[in-house]
Amino acid sequence: MCFKRIALGSLFLAILGCGLKIGEDAPKDPPIVIGGSGFSCLGKIGNYFGDFIGARLSDDEVRKFVSCVRYSFESFAKRTRGKDQNSFTPQEIRDFLHEYFLKKRLITDDLLHDFMVIKQSLVGGSVDRVTRLDLARLVDTLSYAEDQMVRLNPYMGIYNFSIGQSQIMNEERNAEILTAVETLLQVADGLGKRLAGANSPYPLSHLESFLKEFRSFSGWEDVFANARQPSSWVGFFAALKSVLGGGNSEVIEPKDWRVLLRASAGWYGVYLKVNYSRAQKSYFYGEGLNSAIHVGDDVVKLLQDA
Repeated sequence: MCFKRIALGSLFLAILGCGLKIGEDAPKDPPIVIGGSGFSCLGKIGNYFGDFIGARLSDDEVRKFVSCVRYSFESFAKRTRGKDQNSFTPQEIRDFLHEYFLKKRLITDDLLHDFMVIKQSLVGGSVDRVTRLDLARLVDTLSYAEDQMVRLNPYMGIYNFSIGQSQIMNEERNAEILTAVETLLQVADGLGKRLAGANSPYPLSHLESFLKEFRSFSGWEDVFANARQPSSWVGFFAALKSVLGGGNSEVIEPKDWRVLLRASAGWYGVYLKVNYSRAQKSYFYGEGLNSAIHVGDDVVKLLQDA
């Protein structure tokens, strides 16, 4: 089982004149004092996501992890400057992350390029430069992601059916499942609205490449040994887009994101309700019947939307 644009640029532009100059020899007392156990998160992304999906993190732990990732990019924007004072090459950012955060877990050229394609699609610009405003938007996006992960975190034990199926079903549990599904729909809709403001279409061919490279980088396979292959997910999104939005099935247009994410969340909610309903004694009375009615209503609505 398995992904505001506001004017923050002035904050980063104000600090252009100070910080580490990439490409210069490091001074005896490095100006960036990072690292240590508090900032090793980027090298442990796979483990953190495994704990998140496995419902093993508290809300504070979720915030601590995302804050760590956000801090790495804030530090880069505040404390460094490249050959061009107003922007960086992807390689300069990668070198910084390797030196101060990632250590032995390296970002490949292919993964770096895939990240830049995502950046170009969502916020614009080129695939060979990252401006300080781009970094400001990234930091803002990570703050948004943190809030959404905290919203989902109380229900991860429900979304992960391999965990939730072992819990006793009762009226209170049924109500919690309905709340979990509704929360997932709200998060998907909000993210879809946000992505609707993307700069340009996103090619699905890069999604498959990105998923492969990111899994290797994060150690995903160590945590999710039986996860579906990236090609399966890309095929799913391509088919779903053809049914719901039409048009070129090889790219995701900005307007498509909300439709795709809502539909994906909706059908996953149906999957959860059906599987949890099977734990009821019967579909013909009591809570089993109520669950069956909710599932039927959901399917009708999803088909109407399609």
